[in-house]
Amino acid sequence: MKGRKLWILSGVIYLSLVIVGYSFITGGNPLDSGNMHEEHSSHK
Repeated sequence: MKGRKLWILSGVIYLSLVIVGYSFITGGNPLDSGNMHEEHSSHK
């Protein structure tokens, strides 16, 4: 059970680092769902 908690914690930390890194590099919020729909609608 301890190994499973370690893997879950590692996954959460990794995902947090990816989101923070994306935000730092692009200056955008990857969790903001509004931007994705606006870009797709402008291509049509």
